[in-house]
This record gives sequence, structure tokens and C-alpha cells, in this order.
Amino acid sequence: MQQLIHGLFQKARMLTMEKTTVLPPPLQGIDTYFVASDWHSFHINPACISILIQHALLHKPENRRLIINGDFLDLEFFMKKMESYRKHISRIEGIEDYFLPLYEDEIEWGNKCLDYLQKIFTEVIFISGNHDKPRVTQFLHDCPQGYHHNFDFEKSLKLKERNITFVEYNNWLDIGDVSLTHGMFHGTSAMKKHYLACGARSCIFGHIHHDNKESFMVRGKTRQVYSLPAMCNLNPEYIKNQETNWTNGYAVLNVKQNGHFNYHSFTIWDNQLVLPSGKVLELKDDEVVKLLCEDKNG
Repeated sequence: MQQLIHGLFQKARMLTMEKTTVLPPPLQGIDTYFVASDWHSFHINPACISILIQHALLHKPENRRLIINGDFLDLEFFMKKMESYRKHISRIEGIEDYFLPLYEDEIEWGNKCLDYLQKIFTEVIFISGNHDKPRVTQFLHDCPQGYHHNFDFEKSLKLKERNITFVEYNNWLDIGDVSLTHGMFHGTSAMKKHYLACGARSCIFGHIHHDNKESFMVRGKTRQVYSLPAMCNLNPEYIKNQETNWTNGYAVLNVKQNGHFNYHSFTIWDNQLVLPSGKVLELKDDEVVKLLCEDKNG
């Protein structure tokens, strides 16, 4: 039975992970990472970004590392199921009149956001979500070859130029004893599926916009799986006002020298976050809100 379970772990990992990016634990002290998932560009929640920045600024610069855990952009117009996609992809002028201007708008937002974040955080790591590079890649299958250079996701966001570590969608970032990915499963079994997919390690994922934790036991040791809250608004138009269990917020990951870690989820309610110390952080009409929170999609 143990061999069967181990085989399932390995098979799930091989099917879902092509490459792992490894960051070593600290040589001394504690490494601190803010982990923020599901931004969705123009749909970002103003309180989330305002409070994230305020929280980060309470830390010394060397303890301000940020992991963007996917769906940084939204790129809804690249979805094949959208009527507007089918309409414009079939027209010769559709690329220049429709897709390229919308893409450039989101890329402009993304670059403004990264410019600001890199003033606050000493290190930024970018894990691609399904709304990021995969949406562009899917679109390029239908886009004429001559336009492909206009839709280079990593180049558009200047990730190499910015010295931002980029982790492809469905790949993993390992830091000590914990693995991070954007998320590839949803539904009631999402926690267990991610646990199996990362090889029975503790892991952190986003994608489902739901703050949750579940524990598993393997070989006498407890592993924990965490799903991240979301940085975006919780009632986008496409869900048609349905009930959800979505939550706003982000997490902080503290990694020790031996690779062990502590995970702290920070959920935002009523545009406020109460820290364990009792300090209250709340939405402010500050620079970052004015810069990033114009919701072009209503």
C-alpha cells in the first residue's frame, strides 16, 4: 500500500510539474516573503493593495520580499469562449483594432504596478497564473505570426530587465520545506490534489480565491496545504452575483535556516486588517490606490 501511494505521488508530480525553481533557506536569521495571489489587474481590490504596502513598510527593507502568486493580469479578452473573441479573431483588422489595444492597456497597468512594487520590496518573484502567460500563449495559436512579437508576455512586463524570477504556470517554487504554485485544481478536492501534485510536501496555492488550510500525514510527519485569499474584488461580472466562499487578503511566509516555516494568513474585512499586535491597517486613498485602482471594467 505504501508503495502504491508513493507511486501516485510521483505520477501526479510528473504529470503536473516540468520544472522546479529552488530558493535556499537563509544562512542566518529568517527570510520573510509576502505572498499575494489573484490580482486580476483592473479588478484589484483597493484595500488589499493599500494594506499590503502598509504592512510591508512595517518591516525592514531586507525583510520585504514579494511573491506574486499568479493571475497578476486578467486578459479576459483572450478567452475563446467570449463572444467578442470569436467576433474579432475572425476579422483581419481585429488584432490591431481590438486585441492589441486591450493587451497594451493591461501591460501598462502591470508595468506601473511592478514599478511601484519594486520601490517597496527588495525582491519580487513572479509565478504565472492561468490568466497570465497561458492566456497569451493560447491566443497566439490563432494570431497571425507577424503579430507575435507584440504579445511577448515576459518581455512586455520587462521581467528579465527587472531581475524578477519568473516561474512558469503549473511549475513550482520550492523554498525550504514548502512548495508554491499558482494552482491547477479547484473544487472540494483541490487541497488534496495539490498535496499529491507537489509530491506530498507542504504547499501554498491560489487560484480558488479561498482562504483555507488542510493537514495531511505522511511517514509520521504532518504536511499542510494552504489556499491563499485573493487580491481582487470578490464579485466580478462573470460570476453573475453568485454566492462564493472567496476571501480578500494575502499571506506572509517566514522561512527558517533549517527549511521549516511558518505561514500566516491575513484576511481583509471591512477594508481593514487587524494585526496580532492590535494595530489596525485600513484602506487609504494613497499613491498606490490612485495609481492602480481605476476599474476599467466597471
